[in-house]
Amino acid sequence: MQAHYLSGETQNYFISCCADEVLPFILAEREKAKYFSVIVDATPDSAHIEQTVFVLRYLICINEEGAEKYKPVERFLAFVDCNQKTGEAIRNLILPTLEDKRIDIQGV
Repeated sequence: MQAHYLSGETQNYFISCCADEVLPFILAEREKAKYFSVIVDATPDSAHIEQTVFVLRYLICINEEGAEKYKPVERFLAFVDCNQKTGEAIRNLILPTLEDKRIDIQGV
């Protein structure tokens, strides 16, 4: 019998495992940045469910030939389902998502 890993459940599990490994790196990299921004955008998927994406944007310091240079990077943070489009509903979507990722915006 030949093993195959094509089921949606298996693919989602694999993606989740990868995210668990990559997310701490992204959050640690963002912690080193002096400034950052959060980009939040939504669009309906094929099942007409509003998918909201969270992206972090910040500068990372790179050393090239002994000189410090800064490079802007954008890192995927999360997909979240959004059922409502009111300002309050969007606020109640954004703040808990950032809190869940331990991104403090209260002191900003």
